Amino acid sequence: MATDLLSINTAPLTSYLSKKYYDLEATIYIMQMLMAEEVVDGFEFKLLAEWNPAYVPLSRDSKFDREMAWENSPKYTVEEIGGKLNSRRLPVLSVHANSDVGVCLCSEEPHLIERGIEMIGRAIALAQMVKAQICVFHVWDPWLNEIDFPKVQRRFEAVLSEYPEIKGAVENIPTYVPGITPYSIAKEYRWITLDTKWALRYDELDSFRALMDKIIDIHIHGRAENSRWALSTSHHSAAEILTTIESKWGYHRLLTLDTEGSFADMKWKDLVSGIASVRGIMP
Repeated sequence: MATDLLSINTAPLTSYLSKKYYDLEATIYIMQMLMAEEVVDGFEFKLLAEWNPAYVPLSRDSKFDREMAWENSPKYTVEEIGGKLNSRRLPVLSVHANSDVGVCLCSEEPHLIERGIEMIGRAIALAQMVKAQICVFHVWDPWLNEIDFPKVQRRFEAVLSEYPEIKGAVENIPTYVPGITPYSIAKEYRWITLDTKWALRYDELDSFRALMDKIIDIHIHGRAENSRWALSTSHHSAAEILTTIESKWGYHRLLTLDTEGSFADMKWKDLVSGIASVRGIMP
């Protein structure tokens, strides 16, 4: 795998254009703008539930009315999305699957389990179309307080085993299951996307060092502020986190900026310089 690749999550960036997060054409337009600035190597493309014509989103979001967004959003097939990205020659380094995957895999309702399996297949199909090697998944439901984790893992891995060329990376999202932490779940999987925000929140960042052979993507939550990349809800700076994972751990794989908040009032040069500051920190 290529090393020192810098990527950025696509979904929230449309706010810079005062567009909805599910506006696919606005997403593609700002991806083109960022590629022209030469500050990223590519993108983590979020395959939104709002584009799926078959199902209303199940996962919760305190910032959005997901059902209303789904009703208002245009619908696209995977082939249509992949075709638009390929026609613009936009490099997609990872595909983030519909976040409802974990909600469905944790269900005991057969139709929801099948829906989750279908969503995994859609993400893999898009990754294959755009030649991305990594798919990022939320494998468990973060709101449940009781989950049969081995059963969920068997369901997930049964699907991924059919696509050995795609690395299905499990993200360390929160959990409400007593006595369980994201690290204790994620360590059982072959590939991991390490979200530093949640690792810091659970005081587990140092623990993930032992899983270096499994970590193929690291997410750095934050936003551009004062021409720097500022971490969200953390006392650490981006420089401190990057020094830890790159200089101390020796991590040199995919790094993804996971953007937060609105960019509507931000100047373009400030956004670009904030992203570029991360590139400057990287050795």
